[in-house]
Formats: sequence, structure tokens, C-alpha cells
Amino acid sequence: MRCKRFATRIAGAGALVGAALALAPGALAGGSYADPGGDSNGAPDIHNVAVSSDSSGQIQIVVTFNGSFTTGAVMVFLDTDMNQATGAPRSAGADYVLYESQTEWDFAGWNGSSWDDTIPYSTAIVDSNANMAIFTVNRSELGNTSEFNFWVRAVTDDAASETVDTAPDLAVWNFSTQAQGPELVSVLFKQAPLAGPAHAQSFTVSPIGVKVTPSAQGPLVPAPDSYTCRATLAGRTISGTGVGGCTWKLPKNARGKTFVVFLTVTYEGASLTTRQAYKVR
Repeated sequence: MRCKRFATRIAGAGALVGAALALAPGALAGGSYADPGGDSNGAPDIHNVAVSSDSSGQIQIVVTFNGSFTTGAVMVFLDTDMNQATGAPRSAGADYVLYESQTEWDFAGWNGSSWDDTIPYSTAIVDSNANMAIFTVNRSELGNTSEFNFWVRAVTDDAASETVDTAPDLAVWNFSTQAQGPELVSVLFKQAPLAGPAHAQSFTVSPIGVKVTPSAQGPLVPAPDSYTCRATLAGRTISGTGVGGCTWKLPKNARGKTFVVFLTVTYEGASLTTRQAYKVR
């Protein structure tokens, strides 16, 4: 029998819940957050976390594992006000937590002094199978948030000698219901030649990093997962070549004309397009 209870790791006993999972894993496009394998030290080894939401505000979080998820437990900590100064201590500001093992699950909120799993709810549903755990809850029961930071922890069954796998390894992840992934703020890029495009010469733009919302940004600026470019010269499309179509050979008559580059990057399921205008030398 599966029961709603955080065992002794988080909070006290709760009531039996027998609802079926409302959303199927992979049913919605959304953010995809990878975690390196082989770092779990015996705990369930987190492989990927997929997060999505639908038009009704229902949020689905699917944690998949390298290998099986037949022992241990997994917790998802949600900082729904994106303020690490609030929420549970030593939790990166988490205001809510979802918990799943093969026999127990729970949903709790931080009440200022402890995790409280007696908070009223009607949409939180948790389930798992041999290699994934699936959590779903409506944003109306997460303070009506439209964006949150989060992190995931898998633990062994033995609380006395507990080993863990925490993802991400540094900082926290971010999910925006509007972006269907992290909120991307800006893109760092390089260009060659550094002086900008010149007539009758090649010009290349390539991204070197993506900045996410500051409340989730870690010490490193990550590279995008992929990128593409499009460009116009004097308002007319000019085709690019190379990686992402981000290299152009400017014609001889381009001097003095306006060359505009639109660089689109994708990172953890979200995308951002930046615009850069040049006067061709």
C-alpha cells in the first residue's frame, strides 16, 4: 500500500491518497535538465529532470535515473518565490517539497519552522516505476507561481548511513512556465573578425555562454545546447554557412550597408533570440 508520508526524513504522517497520475511522461514539451552519471555513491543515480506545464497551470516533473529506481527515494525542492533568504534552511530557499519512494509519497510546504504535509491540496500526484519518478502539481498550490528555482536529491534507504545524489551539482535549476524551460536573460557571444563584418570578407558569430535568471545562476556561465543564425543585409536575407548557419561571406558591394544578425540559442529546453546590428566596413 502506498501512503502519503515523508517517513522520518522530512515530516510526520499523512493521509492515504489513491489518485492516478494525470499526465503521462513526455506528453508535453518543456525544460530538460541533465545531471552527470556515476556520482550517486549507491543512491539512485539521477540522469535527467524534465519539467513542463500546460495551459491550466499543471506542472509535471519527471526524474529519470541511470539504472533502476527500485530502492531509495527522491525529493524535488521548489523555491517558488525565487528567494533563497526565505523557505527551509539549508535548502536553497525551498518553499515546497515533493517526495517519492516505492511505498511512500508526500507533498509539503515550509511553514516557517518545519515541513507541513497537512497543507490542503487537490492536484499533487506522485508515482514512479523502475527507472523514473513522476510528480505533478498545479501552480495554484505553489503560491500561484509562474516561475521557480528547483533542485533534486535522491537518497538511499538507510537513513543512518545515507548517501545522496544531488542535481544540479552546483546552484539550482530554473523553470518558467512562459519559457517552458529556464528564463534566459542574455547570450554571451564572440565574433570574427573582432572589428565586425567587412565587405568581401567572411564574418562569424558564435555563442560562448548563456545567462539565466540571477537567482539561479551558478558560478559558471554555461554554453548553449545548440544555436542557429539568420541575417539580413540592407533588409534582405543573406544565407549563412557553417555551424548553425552563423558564417557569412559579405559581397563586395556591402560596404556601408546595415548587416543584422539574429542569433537564437537553446538551453535546457528554452530558447532566446538576440539581435546585433553592424555597419559593414
